[in-house]
Amino acid sequence: MPPFLHAAYLILVETKRPMSADEIMALALERGLVHTRGSTPSKSLAAQLYVDIRDNGAQSRFIQVGRGANFALNDGRIETQLDAIEESPPQLPLISRKQPQSVAVPQRQDYHAALDREVGAIQSFLQGRSDQRPSDEKLCDWVQLCYTLELYTAARDLFRLINPTDVHPWYFERTKKLARICTIRADSHA
Repeated sequence: MPPFLHAAYLILVETKRPMSADEIMALALERGLVHTRGSTPSKSLAAQLYVDIRDNGAQSRFIQVGRGANFALNDGRIETQLDAIEESPPQLPLISRKQPQSVAVPQRQDYHAALDREVGAIQSFLQGRSDQRPSDEKLCDWVQLCYTLELYTAARDLFRLINPTDVHPWYFERTKKLARICTIRADSHA
């Protein structure tokens, strides 16, 4: 799970209430759960949450609740969480960094298995062994994953298949920047 999503999960477990991406990111930064140089980390978090919910549906660890852009854990208590968002939010308790937290963290092998599945799907698609073409947003996600895993040639090849009109302009431009870096690095290693 990407660092922002993992931090969001930990914050939502701790607070036990729906929160906006701004609230989640403020607490994550305050507690040192994430480190970023980006100018809009809460927007990046919101985008990752939306993509996770869209791509994983009912299997996502998160849900969007209420009228605004509020997120909560997908634990089957949607009605309770919707009621909670209508009320004024309770004050968050201050937690010392030294205080032990009992949060279930997925095992390392779970992360590796998920990465293996995703990289396998990318390879199958690029080699023409996949039955369905992923959405252009999914292709953008894959470009970012390939950049992170230093699979520069795959990222370059995936970007060439993206239709810019089927992706949010901001997301396309971000992916385009990553693809340029990947193209440079792929060409320099060739």
